[in-house]
Amino acid sequence: MNPYSAMDSISPAIERTKNYLFKPFQLGRFLKLALVAAFAEGSYSGMNSNFNFPFPGKSTEHMPLQFPQMHWPAPGVWIAIALVFILFMVPLSIVISYLLIRLRFSYFDCVLYGHDQISSGWRKYHRQALRYLGVSLLVGLAFLAVLVAVGLSVWSNYKADIIDFITALSHNTRPSVDIVTIVSALAGVFFVIFLLAIVGYVFNSTMTYFVLPRMALEDSPASQAFADVWDDMKAEPGQFALFLLMRALLAIAASLIAVFVMIVPLILIAIVAVIVGLLIKALVHSTFVLILLGVIGVLILLALFFVLAICLGGTVGTFTRNYGMLFYAGRYPELAARLWPAPPVPGIPIGRPGEVF
Repeated sequence: MNPYSAMDSISPAIERTKNYLFKPFQLGRFLKLALVAAFAEGSYSGMNSNFNFPFPGKSTEHMPLQFPQMHWPAPGVWIAIALVFILFMVPLSIVISYLLIRLRFSYFDCVLYGHDQISSGWRKYHRQALRYLGVSLLVGLAFLAVLVAVGLSVWSNYKADIIDFITALSHNTRPSVDIVTIVSALAGVFFVIFLLAIVGYVFNSTMTYFVLPRMALEDSPASQAFADVWDDMKAEPGQFALFLLMRALLAIAASLIAVFVMIVPLILIAIVAVIVGLLIKALVHSTFVLILLGVIGVLILLALFFVLAICLGGTVGTFTRNYGMLFYAGRYPELAARLWPAPPVPGIPIGRPGEVF
C-alpha cells in the first residue's frame, strides 16, 4: 500500500483510536488505558498560559513601583536548598522519567498490537527504556548548558544593572536603572528560550514517534535509530516537517476541544449543585451540615474533573500515538509489517495461539 501522508494519516488514526478504545466499550478497560496513555504519551496538558508583561514607554521616570519589602535568604540557605535539590529531587526526577519512558514503550506495544496487557510490554522494554532515558538526559544537559551560557552572558553584560534592580526591590526603593534596559536584556533570553522550545518539540516528537519504534522493534542502539530516522527524514523532508506541524496543531485543537468538553458538563453540574445547596439550606438550618455538604460536593466535583481529564487526555494520547504509527509505518517497513501483518499462507502452519516466532 502507498504510505500515508501527514494529512492522510489523520482520518485512519481517528478510526483506529475509536476501534482500540471504544469497540467494544468496557469502562474498566477504557479507564485503565486512558490513565496509562495520559501519563505515557503526555499529550494532554494545559496549553493556555497568560503572561502579562508591562511594556513601559520610552520614559519610566514617573512609573510607580511599589514592591513589598523583600528579605533574601542568607547564602547558606541557598546552598542548603541547592544540595537538597541535587541530592533528592534530581535522582527522583530521573527515576520518574525512567518509569514514564518505560510506560511509553509499553503503551506503544499495546496500541501497535491492539492488546491491553500493560505488563507484557513493561517486561519487554527495560533495556530500550534505559537507552532512551540516557539520550533524554544528555539532550537535557545540552539544553541546560545553553541556558546557563545565555544566563552568564546576560549577567556579565548587565551585572551592575541587575544588582541595582534587585537591591532596589529588596529595600522597596525606586531602581535607578531604566527598566527598558532590563526588559531588553530579558527579551534576548526569551527569544533563546523560544528557539529552544521549538528545537525541544522537534527533538521530542522525533524521539517519540520515529526513534522509539525503531528502538522497540529492532532493539537498536539510540545512535543507530537516529541515523536511520535521519535517512528517512532526508528522503521526505516536506512530509516529516508537515507531520511535526500537524502534530502541534492537532494537539492545540484537541486541547481546546477537551477544555470545552470538560467545562460544559462541569458548569451544568455546578449549577445543579448550587440549586441543590439552596434547597438543602432552606430545609436544614445547620451551618455545620451546609459546610460539610459543600466540602463533599467540591470533592466530588474535583474527582469528576480528574476522571474526565484522564479520559480526554488518554484518548488524545492514543490518537497521537496512532497518528505517528500510521504516518511512519509507510517509511519503516518493520513497523508496517507489525501494524498490518500479512495473512498466513495456506498450507503453512502458523503455530499455536499466542506462540511468538
